[in-house]
Amino acid sequence: MRRHAKQNLLLTIWLVTPLVVIGLLMYWIFASFRTGPAMHEPGVGAGAGDAGGANAVGEMLHDENADERDSAESGSNTDAAGDEQSDD
Repeated sequence: MRRHAKQNLLLTIWLVTPLVVIGLLMYWIFASFRTGPAMHEPGVGAGAGDAGGANAVGEMLHDENADERDSAESGSNTDAAGDEQSDD
């Protein structure tokens, strides 16, 4: 008899575990809706209001001098000392 009770307990735990995990995930999602986004950085690049800086990240991965190239193309880089900017 004792073996069946142990099997029933293990089967119950096995069947209830996914429901508990889904419940915890749902709680986590709804709690995060209340706290709001954790990202407080300003958007960078074209469409930053919608893309959140994804364009700037792609350009940084593609080309090291993306900011310098963009400013040179637009003609806004008239100061030679402006080339030595840091991203800190």
